[in-house]
Amino acid sequence: MSQATWAVRRYVLGVAQNIRLVAKIESELARAEAKSRRSGRPERCFKDFRWTTTSKSWSRHRRVVAKAEWTNGEANPRFIVTSLKRRECQARYLYENIYCAGGDGEPAKSPRTYSVQLFELSREQHLLARTDGADTKVADQSF
Repeated sequence: MSQATWAVRRYVLGVAQNIRLVAKIESELARAEAKSRRSGRPERCFKDFRWTTTSKSWSRHRRVVAKAEWTNGEANPRFIVTSLKRRECQARYLYENIYCAGGDGEPAKSPRTYSVQLFELSREQHLLARTDGADTKVADQSF
């Protein structure tokens, strides 16, 4: 498989939040809020699940990773969609180390500037991604 073909098949995209997505992570947001109130610091939980749009603009169900964060006394949910399977990359690692590769908790490139962030996993990243499941909730075993 050529590198161009691989890149097209491997993607991580930011997804705008909506009422349906936020409702899907309601319990994770509540858990993050409780942890934040106890610790006095921002807290986050992760969840991944299968998703499609109600308008059917997506041709099939896709994997969505949600970051349920509570910071500065309010919810700060974020969502990404990816072609990577759960066995290839755990939710927390995918969000924090690949999508937010800049290290500041947001995408390395502004979503307004770059709507698609393609990447290539080295063998070492791939192995780390498969084993780093701390604080990751798996909602759907069918990935």
